[in-house]
Amino acid sequence: MEKEAIQFLRAYAQDLRYTISQRSVDVVNFNTCGTPEFKTLNEAISYRQKLLNVIRELEKENSDEWILDGRVPYQIVKE
Repeated sequence: MEKEAIQFLRAYAQDLRYTISQRSVDVVNFNTCGTPEFKTLNEAISYRQKLLNVIRELEKENSDEWILDGRVPYQIVKE
């Protein structure tokens, strides 16, 4: 169950990455619903970074044999 939750959070992080890449805080706010409203892109970037930190912590807590692969963001690979 935890690994599935991590997958959902990764997908959300990717969605945020995409909307942030559009370089408009209005686009980010328009394309989200449960996410807090941002006043600036820097706020959105900071929020996404916090999300990524949570994902990394959850991955550490819920994996015995898996490691983070820094070459492919948000994806875990067996060593």
